[in-house]
Amino acid sequence: MGKNHRRKSSKRARARRRKQLIRRGIVICAGVLMVFLIMTFVKMYQLRKLPADQVTEGVSIEGEDISGMTADQVEQVILRLQETYGKNELTLKVEDAEVKVPLSGMGFAIRDPKKLAREAVAVGKEGSVWKRSRQIRRAKRKGIELSVSYELEEEAAAAALKEYCLPFEQEAQNAQIHREGDGFVITEEQPGRTIDTKKSREKIETYLNKKWKKKGGSVTVVSVEDQPEITKEQLAVIDAELGSFYTYCGSGEPRVQNVETGSARISGSVLLPGEEFSADAAMRPYTEENGYTEAGSYENGAVVQSMGGGICQVSTTLYNAVLYAELEVTQRQPHSLTVDYVSPSRDAAIADDIKDFKFKNNTEAPVYIECEVTNERLYVRIYGKESRPEGRSVEFESEELGTIEPENEYRTCEEVIGYIGITSYGHTGKSAQLWKIVYENGEEVSRDVINESHYSMSPNIVSVGISSSNDEAAALVRNAVSTQKRDAIDAAIAEAQRIEAGGYNEPESTEMEE
Repeated sequence: MGKNHRRKSSKRARARRRKQLIRRGIVICAGVLMVFLIMTFVKMYQLRKLPADQVTEGVSIEGEDISGMTADQVEQVILRLQETYGKNELTLKVEDAEVKVPLSGMGFAIRDPKKLAREAVAVGKEGSVWKRSRQIRRAKRKGIELSVSYELEEEAAAAALKEYCLPFEQEAQNAQIHREGDGFVITEEQPGRTIDTKKSREKIETYLNKKWKKKGGSVTVVSVEDQPEITKEQLAVIDAELGSFYTYCGSGEPRVQNVETGSARISGSVLLPGEEFSADAAMRPYTEENGYTEAGSYENGAVVQSMGGGICQVSTTLYNAVLYAELEVTQRQPHSLTVDYVSPSRDAAIADDIKDFKFKNNTEAPVYIECEVTNERLYVRIYGKESRPEGRSVEFESEELGTIEPENEYRTCEEVIGYIGITSYGHTGKSAQLWKIVYENGEEVSRDVINESHYSMSPNIVSVGISSSNDEAAALVRNAVSTQKRDAIDAAIAEAQRIEAGGYNEPESTEMEE
């Protein structure tokens, strides 16, 4: 009895203690929660007092205090720092050489100033209340230095690296070939070194962001071996003339100077298998500094003086050599008017960026072009590795399909009334096609049209005199010339001469002067 009573009393006591502990825990938790809520409300009140558009106290960029600034003001600080840093010179090293380059000249910039300014203003204003409070306390006690990164604008950096480091580059030298006697002399290729602008820029950016002390400094740029495109081994297979052609160019005239200059720029060219050649690109620029002068050329169906007039004879002669070499013609256009140095359809015009002569090396070996002006003739020869069957030969025949004879275009001149003379002779309009005839062992095996060309007619320019002391007579002939009718012009001249003589004299003869 006594033992059971004691057990029951003990259980009741333990239960009371548990209840007391629970009540005490609840009171403590409530108190802690109350304190937490009070602190939270206090901090929220304190945070609320922070200006939303200004930087928290204690925040800096590159050691410069920006407390209380707006985003726009912070951005101006960043741009000022960028300008100041840009005045520093960085030493670029290329093997044993070095050169100083201003950072601003390489497109130096602090990356994304607007974003960095927004990040500065956002300190203590984003995230939970406690996170924001911690940032504010840290800024006030120890300060917060925002991280800044530097970059180089890609195009500006590449241009600067090329400009400043170009003297230290060694351009690869292709193997060269020229004919000497009955054989060829080949100069061996030479490898070079060139600056890798992309990798060099990336290396400089890494240095600026990790090691740079905000002044001076040096970086060794990245250079790579530059391999020549054409080697002695490739040229060694050239052993035969594939095709040649010549045209008469005369001597001593301005256009001959242009023929010599243009052909000299083409001579020595080497085309690897599959490579395309542009005659226009090879001969440009057509300037006095490049050896050209003004001479006659065609423009809109008329002969005019232009810089480089005559270079079409070079492209035409090359075209015919290419035909005999049986290389692939990829672009060829005729002149607007016929030329006198080849038959119709055998010409190849060059005009601005519209007309050009291009061809492709469709053989499996390099081809070499040789040009020579001698004995008033322009010679073009193409050499390579002969792969056509023995006994095969080709010829080309021009066939005229139709002609349009020049008409007369009448123009007034200051000669006396009664004068009619040809100032310049026109061109006969023509249509033509070019045949390619293939022979094997002297026998024709094929005949194909490879181009069709159309040439405009240009008129004879006929000058008609209208000079007279009598205005009525001059007006009469001038009006007749505007009709472009010979009968009307002859009648007007006769009437004008009667007016000049008092109205009764017989008309004078007006035969055309040839």
